[in-house]
Amino acid sequence: MRMVGLAVLCALGAGWSPSWAYDEIAVTDGGSITGTVTMTGGNPPLKRI
Repeated sequence: MRMVGLAVLCALGAGWSPSWAYDEIAVTDGGSITGTVTMTGGNPPLKRI
């Protein structure tokens, strides 16, 4: 029974989002980023996640 309660609590918590705290605004005179990314030294070692 505890697992069911925990599952319900997690499901409700996942749905609770602070997205209501942000306002959408129009951006005027916005910029852009251009360029090239160059990697040197070979590939990084693989990590198991």
